[in-house]
Amino acid sequence: MNKIFLITFLIAVSIFSCSQESKQNNDLDDCSKIKIMIEDCMDLHRGALGYLENCGSLELEQAKSYQTCDELLDHVGIYNR
Repeated sequence: MNKIFLITFLIAVSIFSCSQESKQNNDLDDCSKIKIMIEDCMDLHRGALGYLENCGSLELEQAKSYQTCDELLDHVGIYNR
């Protein structure tokens, strides 16, 4: 009985947690989403690039169009080799 309750509780918590993260990402502006993409490519923690005020001429759709992290990082002038 306790195992069933524990499993149900864990599933409910993980569903709630994932939906909250999705809502938070939808509330971000395009530049913040680009910074998250770059942070992920560089294996940095979220917010590591928070000090950047803007993303220059890079637009979100353009950033999403790159097939690899190397392409994205090359475009912004960060060489991750």
